[in-house]
Amino acid sequence: EIGHKPIIEHSIGRLLDAGISRIIIVTGYASDHYFNLARKYEDLVEIIHNNQYERTGSLYSFYCLKGRIDEPFLLLESDLLYESRALTELLRAPESAVILLSSFTHSSDEVYVSTRKGKLLGMSKNRADLGGEEVPGEFVGITKISMPVCNAIMNAAEAFFPSDMMRHYDVDGLVAAARTMDIPCLVAEGLIWAEI
Repeated sequence: EIGHKPIIEHSIGRLLDAGISRIIIVTGYASDHYFNLARKYEDLVEIIHNNQYERTGSLYSFYCLKGRIDEPFLLLESDLLYESRALTELLRAPESAVILLSSFTHSSDEVYVSTRKGKLLGMSKNRADLGGEEVPGEFVGITKISMPVCNAIMNAAEAFFPSDMMRHYDVDGLVAAARTMDIPCLVAEGLIWAEI
């Protein structure tokens, strides 16, 4: 909690301020809290429960959206504190899919992003894994997803599952999608944000 309000409610408030009228939360651990939140924000928040969360990674939680999404959307991690500019930068971007990056935070939990001509190439917590490629910033955990990118992530998930259920939506799903199409990356210099 920040200021007697759960982090997720800070995010919901920012999404509402940005004009978002539908929020889907995929739950795993502590799902009762999120179902209570959906009752509080009736007609705005919808809950999808990943009942396999104990043995799956975030890519499977993303996969739980299959058949529930039919238009572009913003994808946010639930444990983020961020300034509203993070949303407005993505919503104003002319591209239908954009990955939000920040300048380097030196937080010791970074996910570095490599690009080529501004398009996603790779992601890793270990910058050395990205070789000599351009690394313009860190993954924030807020992404504008087009339906072609969504479908490419779903296809990647189906290729990984069921033999490898512990994959992640970012370093595995987004990176796999970027092998089939260009996904622009936008660096929001000086963005104030933190992962809790």
